[in-house]
Amino acid sequence: MRACPKCHIPLTNILYEGFDAMKCLQCNGHLVTPYRMEFIKGSLEKSVNDLKSEAASEFKGDTVPRLKCPRCHFPMEKNPISLPVLKLKSDYCRSCSLVWLDGGELALLQLGYQVSYKSLNAQELQSRMKALEADPERKAIFEQRKKKMPKGDEDL
Repeated sequence: MRACPKCHIPLTNILYEGFDAMKCLQCNGHLVTPYRMEFIKGSLEKSVNDLKSEAASEFKGDTVPRLKCPRCHFPMEKNPISLPVLKLKSDYCRSCSLVWLDGGELALLQLGYQVSYKSLNAQELQSRMKALEADPERKAIFEQRKKKMPKGDEDL
């Protein structure tokens, strides 16, 4: 059983935004793979208000000392998390490819992504596609116009 690198109590397996993660029930930190962290960051299941509430209640500041990996027990590296307002660092184990996020940092990471242009553009596109699917007449017009569009630049 893996133990929290801060509290040294057993981590609990959870689903966070539909993805497997491990959580410390004492400090609310999360252990995830970088791959899952990227999917969680872009997930839109939790509302902005839910994420704000989670961040406000769980974030107690960034861990300053280097933590030891819950799997291999080697010291983890501090990697910057790019957020619009805060400067945070995740803890990353190079040998195990695991990321430790202190309590509230996963919610802050999601909030940072949701206010980014990339996320806002994706949300707008999803909204337009839903509107198109809900209106069969509009969808038929779109499909007709799409057929009239020139093909790609194969000759270039």
